[in-house]
Amino acid sequence: MTPLLDTHVLLWLVGEPKRLSRKARQLIERASAKDGLAIASITLWELAKLAALRRISVQGTIANWTTELLTTTGVAVLDPCPIS
Repeated sequence: MTPLLDTHVLLWLVGEPKRLSRKARQLIERASAKDGLAIASITLWELAKLAALRRISVQGTIANWTTELLTTTGVAVLDPCPIS
């Protein structure tokens, strides 16, 4: 199972890794090497909302920024499970 990163953990991972505990960084590194990392699709909305509220600053458009973020980190986006 691919571990999911919370929005703030993703932001800390790419922008402020020292905010993560040593144990958290180790777990993220191990998971990344084994199964990879992912975010829930709602995290994309949360990032866009944070940018719109100017809680985070992004270069260019939010769409381009998130695409670059996902490409450089290798983080996958998981869609929610459909309800049966």
